[in-house]
Amino acid sequence: MTRPLRIQFEGAWYHVMNRGACRKPIFNSVQLRQLFIDLLAETVEIYKIEVHAYCLMDNHFHILIRTPIPNLSKTIQHLSSLYTIRYNKIEGTDGPLFRGRFKSKLVDDEAYGIHLVRYIHLNPLMAHMTDNIENYKWSSYPAYLGIAEKPEWLTLSHTLRHFTQDNYFEEFRAFTHEGNSQAIEDFFSGNKESPIIGSEIYINKIKTEFSYKSESNEISEKIILRPTLDQIINEVSDAFKIHPTELMRVKRFSINYARTMAMLIAKRHFSYRLIDIAEFFGIRSYQTVSKLTISLSNKIKSDSQLHTILTEIVTKLS
Repeated sequence: MTRPLRIQFEGAWYHVMNRGACRKPIFNSVQLRQLFIDLLAETVEIYKIEVHAYCLMDNHFHILIRTPIPNLSKTIQHLSSLYTIRYNKIEGTDGPLFRGRFKSKLVDDEAYGIHLVRYIHLNPLMAHMTDNIENYKWSSYPAYLGIAEKPEWLTLSHTLRHFTQDNYFEEFRAFTHEGNSQAIEDFFSGNKESPIIGSEIYINKIKTEFSYKSESNEISEKIILRPTLDQIINEVSDAFKIHPTELMRVKRFSINYARTMAMLIAKRHFSYRLIDIAEFFGIRSYQTVSKLTISLSNKIKSDSQLHTILTEIVTKLS
């Protein structure tokens, strides 16, 4: 099944969400929740995004993001990968933490932005995690009311402009307690959610300007932006603390994990063709590349050290 293209452009708004694999908790402690918040702050600084609302639940998160530059995929991949690495180290676990590709809804801010802020903040109440969302520490709602210190990286002004300046705390509180609008309820209760939350005019505009329908476009973008094979070699060599010439060497009586990992990263994460990988590494048959990478991929599932190395390399290259 093909995946839809992640529509990205300057000034785009997104409701972003991801859930733990098998719906398992991903925020097991105060330490882990604070870690995610700290990494989110770091991500804002690195990728120059704007966070307008957020909420951490037990097994998933919600974030309302505006991207001044079109970099949503890199932004959330960075955040998710780093959190997974740190989570595994703290909890003594290994393997993927999230269920897969994060979900993002393109948002018509003028029509639905403020309603998404309310929806995000009401999640702990709707899930019966608290009786009073003003006391729920792990969302941006207390900062909106002025009862918690506003982090420098959190943007409130865009939402609060809808309320009277002299009394926006009370007006925002009253607006939130009105509950979700029927349009938002209908959208999130639907059997098949649209990738866009917006007016009919906005949706038609997006469909006209971004007439992408298949994964092929996303792969083409990945090919344009991907690192060279030499860059992959250098990053893998650094991770394994060996020289690139050592990585390229064929070992007759032992497995060169660094060499095979470079092939796996090129194939799985950056869409290099098997035939091109085989030619670059001096392998006669692309089928050999396929067998080597499948074997390493299976080993990584049960080897936490190799999995951590792989995740860190891909994060840097991305």
